[in-house]
Amino acid sequence: MTLFTLHLDSELVYVGDGGDTASTSATQRKGVEFLVNYSPSPRLNFDFSAAVSDAHYVDNPAGSRIPNALEYVLTGGVTARVTRHATVTITGRRLGPAPLIEDNSARSNPATLFNALLDYDFGKFKVKLEVLNLFDSHDDEIQYFYTSRLQGEPLEGVDDYHFHQFEPRSVRVILQVPLG
Repeated sequence: MTLFTLHLDSELVYVGDGGDTASTSATQRKGVEFLVNYSPSPRLNFDFSAAVSDAHYVDNPAGSRIPNALEYVLTGGVTARVTRHATVTITGRRLGPAPLIEDNSARSNPATLFNALLDYDFGKFKVKLEVLNLFDSHDDEIQYFYTSRLQGEPLEGVDDYHFHQFEPRSVRVILQVPLG
């Protein structure tokens, strides 16, 4: 377990319509990180990590909250050696909510994602089969709140949520062959 405090003289924050980052005023973060790894047998391993953070601007007239500073992240997984040559791993991650603007009036929703991995060792080579976004979550991987303007909208734009969902379930096969 680690307790931390972090003071930065400036913070980089995403600027929506510009698609860039901008340096803002000083920030203060306080939090705790926790990691547990448990192997009840040589064939089974559990791991869990958690991070909780309280992030604020030191002196910002627009508000004290830092956009997109997650309040917590939880990650856990289990790895099992099912045969002498095969290992299966399932991991999950929970991204907590975050303020999307400095006054905390717009907030992101939490998001959850699971992945799976089958690793098979044939001796001379290895094959890995990964299933990303195992349960085909439609949660938002990232969310923003800023002013944008689409055709037909007022010239001053509209304040609105912008988001990118997790990529849909996908399967990846990896072949590892040692050289030499």
